[in-house]
Amino acid sequence: MAEGDVAHDRDFAGGEKIEEESVHFGLAPNQFALLEKANSDRPAAQAFYGIQARNLARLNAAGARITLGTDGNRAWGAHEEMEDMVAAGMTPMQVIVAATRNSAEFLRMADAGTLQAGKSADFIVLDANPLDDIRNSRRISAVVLRGAPVDRSQPVR
Repeated sequence: MAEGDVAHDRDFAGGEKIEEESVHFGLAPNQFALLEKANSDRPAAQAFYGIQARNLARLNAAGARITLGTDGNRAWGAHEEMEDMVAAGMTPMQVIVAATRNSAEFLRMADAGTLQAGKSADFIVLDANPLDDIRNSRRISAVVLRGAPVDRSQPVR
């Protein structure tokens, strides 16, 4: 990739310069400029993420219980991780189960992870089906937390 080129297919390539229009959402111009300054290609990181992708595919094929986690501190980090998991060979449904049920069970959160009577009603409503394309997990129409709609126009308190 030449200097200044922007990759549009992450293809499990952490360390690859990317352009994400969802990154702009909610960031002040100066904050985005700081992120963009650090946005660069790093071939060594890309090779490392390739190893991680192959390991994830092997674990998934062997039936290991996969959970979602991220070491990032960006609000959209979980969405990037889900895209990476699909790129590594998991189906969108496997990724959604990993991100919800499996992760809640791993954290011993008995009242979360699935929609069932007696559990906390925490969920998002999407404008498109993530089973068709896991990137649709970003197309959030509404958020419900403990059964109450969240006003997303207000800052988190």
